[in-house]
Amino acid sequence: MLTEFGEATETARLQAPVGKTGKLRDNTRISEVDPSDLRMIIGSYAQDRYGTYYGAFVEFGHMKRGGHGRVHARPFFRAPMWEAFYRFRTFVQKTIREGVV
Repeated sequence: MLTEFGEATETARLQAPVGKTGKLRDNTRISEVDPSDLRMIIGSYAQDRYGTYYGAFVEFGHMKRGGHGRVHARPFFRAPMWEAFYRFRTFVQKTIREGVV
């Protein structure tokens, strides 16, 4: 699991739009792993000068400050995560079918 999502996180980092600072790329990471629960927290922790985490705004798009105009989405995160999820799901299904624990 960690390998699949580690690779997906690295892919997301490589696909992240890079501005003047590179904060979005540099702050996309796995922040917590709990193997006993099969849980991990992966995110983009880049903040702008106002302290706002802006990875989701880049991923999904947003309205410009003041509400005049739209900034289009530049997805970088969802596709690699879904691919890793499907690979992991396939691995779990195969393991269950074969009865290997």
